[in-house]
Amino acid sequence: VKHDPAATETAEEEEEQDELYDLKIIFSVKELSKSKPRLCSGEGCKLAACCVWASNLNPDEPWYYCVDCQEQDFGGWPEAMDELPLKFMTEEHKSIIIRKCSAQEDP
Repeated sequence: VKHDPAATETAEEEEEQDELYDLKIIFSVKELSKSKPRLCSGEGCKLAACCVWASNLNPDEPWYYCVDCQEQDFGGWPEAMDELPLKFMTEEHKSIIIRKCSAQEDP
């Protein structure tokens, strides 16, 4: 039996993998309307989170993001057309995200 070194990854190789994040959840109007919505995980951020991202290296650890921190860390919403959530949101949903999840005037 031959050993294929490419077939297994060492712990060191796993650490060298690029960390990628995927948008997993966009909170609903109902969730965002709660008196105490989930807060953003951004350092020092006090805004409500509008969505949840997860890393490929630690998929079970959610990262809660507001619009502003999401823009800072990921450049905004995902760009792929099949992932672009704003296209499918109601005006009410967009409005509450802007009000509760951003300090910008026009995010």
